[in-house]
Amino acid sequence: MNQPLPHTPAASLCRRLIQGWLAALLVCLTPSAGLAQEGDWSWAEGREVLDVRWEGLEQIPVADAEGLVSVRAGQTFSSRQLARDLVLLVRSGRFGPGDGGAPPARARVEEDGDGVVVVFEVGRELQRVRRVGRVPEDVVETLKTDEEPLRWEVQSGNWLSPGAVERDLNELRRRLRKRGYLYADAQVETQEFPTGADVLFRVTPGPRVYVEDIEVSYDGEEDGVLDVEDLFEIKEWKTKERGWLSFDPNSGTYDPDGFTADLDLLAGYYRSQGFLDVQISEGQRTFNLEGDEVTLRIEVSEGPRYRVRRVGIRGTRVYSEERLSYEIALRPGRPFLNDDLRESLERIRFLYGQRSYVHADIDIDMRYDAERQLVDVDLLVSEGPKVRIEEIKIRGNLDTREDVIRRELSVYPGEYFDAEEMQNSRSRLYRTRYFTEVEYSFEPGSEPGSEHLILTVVENDKLRSISFGGAVSTSAGFFGNFQLTMPNFDIFDPPNSFADVFSLQMFKGAGQTFQITYQPGRQRSALSLDFTEPWLFDRPIELGLGASLRDRAREDWIEARRIGRISLGYRITQDLIARASYRIERVFVGDVELDAVPDAVRVAGLNYVSALRLSLSINKTRVDRFFVAYGGFTAEAYYEVAGQFLGGDHDFHRAGLEGNVYFELFEFPREYRWVLALGGQVSVQRSLDGDPIPIFERFFAGGPNSIRGFQFRTVTPQLRDKPLGGDFLALLNAEFSFPMFRDILRGVAFVDGGGVTAKVRDWTREDFRLAAGFGVRIKVPVFPAPVALDFAWPILERDDDDRQVFSFSVGFGF
Repeated sequence: MNQPLPHTPAASLCRRLIQGWLAALLVCLTPSAGLAQEGDWSWAEGREVLDVRWEGLEQIPVADAEGLVSVRAGQTFSSRQLARDLVLLVRSGRFGPGDGGAPPARARVEEDGDGVVVVFEVGRELQRVRRVGRVPEDVVETLKTDEEPLRWEVQSGNWLSPGAVERDLNELRRRLRKRGYLYADAQVETQEFPTGADVLFRVTPGPRVYVEDIEVSYDGEEDGVLDVEDLFEIKEWKTKERGWLSFDPNSGTYDPDGFTADLDLLAGYYRSQGFLDVQISEGQRTFNLEGDEVTLRIEVSEGPRYRVRRVGIRGTRVYSEERLSYEIALRPGRPFLNDDLRESLERIRFLYGQRSYVHADIDIDMRYDAERQLVDVDLLVSEGPKVRIEEIKIRGNLDTREDVIRRELSVYPGEYFDAEEMQNSRSRLYRTRYFTEVEYSFEPGSEPGSEHLILTVVENDKLRSISFGGAVSTSAGFFGNFQLTMPNFDIFDPPNSFADVFSLQMFKGAGQTFQITYQPGRQRSALSLDFTEPWLFDRPIELGLGASLRDRAREDWIEARRIGRISLGYRITQDLIARASYRIERVFVGDVELDAVPDAVRVAGLNYVSALRLSLSINKTRVDRFFVAYGGFTAEAYYEVAGQFLGGDHDFHRAGLEGNVYFELFEFPREYRWVLALGGQVSVQRSLDGDPIPIFERFFAGGPNSIRGFQFRTVTPQLRDKPLGGDFLALLNAEFSFPMFRDILRGVAFVDGGGVTAKVRDWTREDFRLAAGFGVRIKVPVFPAPVALDFAWPILERDDDDRQVFSFSVGFGF
């Protein structure tokens, strides 16, 4: 509540300041006031101004006052010019109200022969602000947030403006209410001295009020047709319940204005779901005895749900009405949903964009039958002209070279625009993870029908990282982690200073990839270095180089691998690439225990594997700005051969096929996608010399990125309960993912299946394992890829299988 100011000289002065400011505001903002003044001076219009005089000046020199206005002696008098000068005098902040609350500035026009004299009457001259205080300081500090920093108008050295004082006072009260100080009040006290004025804003806060609970009543019932409590978790919903584990003092504070906005948001959501007659109101608020917790109540009268009776599409020439009606989500008989309407409009625009009609416009004509709760929708299409791309202009790429962006585009100057190819181009740019926003627009070209395509990108400033720390993996135990990740690398862009090194502002912009990883641990240690140049010598040739050291404690032995890799790839199309890769590995199998499986004893000591791999892969995945794969597919077929003719010790060859396909089910909230992903992998290998393929080259399944619910590497033929590995692998996976908290946390539900056998002909139905579970995907700053936490339980298993309910991994899904 607002208390009146005490009757002190300072408070009286403040009231005079506010009164004068209100009077000045009336002069400045009310057009009728200005017109009345001009009417009073109409008799002087066009006469010569003989003199300009000032009344009320005491400390301010006349020359300074004249600098604030434009009326001068010798000019022709203009009533409009004089009215503007009065506004400038008030806005200067140099004058306060006059006696009796008179405005800070007035004017008289006196007749003097054939000319006139203009007299400015100013109110009290204002002082400069000497000091400003806002107490208590700890309460005022809580009013500041990153989204709303405190910016006060009344500052030391400024003129003591009544308007600035009032605005700061109102802002202080607004912030107090917004931060939960429901019983707070704010007052201002001013003290004048010969050298200036001191201003003190004093806050009486009272208890801070937090939201204990939000209850929803549906026409007096506990449940309604829509479950609106999911809406409480979205970013736009301002009123949050206080979390028990929250360390943010602003979390859960009660903002009455924010709650009113939330009720409007809720009503809008209901109407978007077809409840056009919905009524939303705030019920009775219930406070606890201390007054610092409140239970809010929302009363909802849903009313009937409207359905679509008829959908008409008119004005089309390029497409038939039947074709467009088939493509859109808005259908007769379905509930009238804003999402369906929005998706229908977007789909029609996309279809026209495929035919280069980028400016197709759609008007909506809706008629409601309130008696039958039906809606008739007419979509009026204005197709506009076809557009040819004259030039592609790229904006926003502060670090990334233009050629890195252009080589991902499949729309080109001189061609007609194609919305589908533009969508594919955006997905390729998002797949690089270099950008968080990729948008396009058009500007007029040099002739009709020809326009410039404007591609605007926002670079991902969190792309590069240096991470230190440790992690726990269900397949490798505890391990330390040092990782330097530098996507969008440029080997020819060295640092210019130490500051560039520490901020990673170096080696940027050429689209290369460079990564160093060191992970020491007891069960596993790894050191790797990888470099990729996707466009060698500005040609569609990919060069990959890598080296790694991997030491791993297996079941009954230690496996130490030293690996070198080189690959060359050729981009047949932007999404299709053929690769030839060569790897040379030095594999040492040591510390073999006496009861180890014979296959491990057979390869004990030093081994060399030299292998050539040929592959053909396609990536048509659609990825959004949150790096969620929501459409399209990936597929890869490969053949690899290893042998003594390449310098190795073992002769075998293998082939395989793997792929993933993604389906967007829907969006809720908007931009946050619910996705179904299906994946599969089949691999088979055979010896070329009759000797068994070494155990460290065989296939194993189980654990993260395989069949969750089973222990790592245990879904395989076994001897004495120890995994042997196999030469045939088949895996299937289905995963449903959905947003839980913005783009930071996603939930998943999944089914994994598959198995490993010694030979293809050995496969039987009993070898198939099946598990199901759920998990979360978390974006963690110290990792360049999301962290996956999964819980899974076997459905189809063998009696001797080893279960593992929890699994952990780090990696991208595309």
